[in-house]
Amino acid sequence: QARAQAPSPAPSASPTGTTSAPDAKTQLAHFCQRFTGRPVAKGDIEYTQFKFDVGFQCKVTVHCIDGGEFVGDLSPTAKEAEKMAAAQALLGFQTEVELLNSAPVAKKRKLVDSGPKTQVAKVARVARPGVASVPPPNTAKTDLN
Repeated sequence: QARAQAPSPAPSASPTGTTSAPDAKTQLAHFCQRFTGRPVAKGDIEYTQFKFDVGFQCKVTVHCIDGGEFVGDLSPTAKEAEKMAAAQALLGFQTEVELLNSAPVAKKRKLVDSGPKTQVAKVARVARPGVASVPPPNTAKTDLN
């Protein structure tokens, strides 16, 4: 049975029709990825939440960059507290963020299309009666094998 999937939600848009900027958690993960030069792993960024009578507070530990710890402000929800802690981490790494944002991003090279590709048909070597078989030529590749 095929199940119909609901369409994915569109990015949040402002009344002017432009999409909103990514939240602080996304920006922190993106910064860590660019700073370390590798994808962010599961334990690279750790969020620890604390519940108080008046709300939530969160501590973020950035293990992939010297284990820096940052604490956000009190927030009404745990999710908002994580965003506040990530924003504090971005402020702590502000110098590095600005350096990375000012550096040009290396673009992937595009393959140059050299026109239609010609394919060489492979001819099967079939032993024919009465015809002497000729050994294949000796090349660098056949020397490896």
